[in-house]
Amino acid sequence: MSDGFELSLEGMKAYCDRNEVKFLVNEELQQLGIPTALGKGFLLRVIPRPSRHMLTFALPLPLRVPPGLHGEVSRAVALCNSSMFMGAWVLNQGKGELYYRVTVPTAGVSYDDASVQFLLSVMVTTVRSTADALGKIVMEGAPASLVLQKPKPVADA
Repeated sequence: MSDGFELSLEGMKAYCDRNEVKFLVNEELQQLGIPTALGKGFLLRVIPRPSRHMLTFALPLPLRVPPGLHGEVSRAVALCNSSMFMGAWVLNQGKGELYYRVTVPTAGVSYDDASVQFLLSVMVTTVRSTADALGKIVMEGAPASLVLQKPKPVADA
């Protein structure tokens, strides 16, 4: 574990290097992309907001929400968000993008590797627990209430 560091784009690059976490850099947008264990298409974005002294972590689902489903997906997102302690699901209606987002302060706050790892773990776990239901709402027209159903346990073979 390292000493505390500023959570910035450079701080996140250094975190990734220290912890051998692969990442991509979008120089034009000044963002990082971190592949996740969720599979192909699940790229966690690190978005600095220096004028606001914040850093946003966003994990989009690899799908587009058509305009005709914005209402049902918005209801599903509201149901998800009502039971969450950290972060929020967001539907960007202009782009049809659906993602989980956590924004943290950066001014006067020191982070360490363990706190960043915890944050990334919360992001991946939250998306893993909800992505299937949200995907069914978008791809199969399932009702928003599907996000309230707990997954059925899998019997041991």
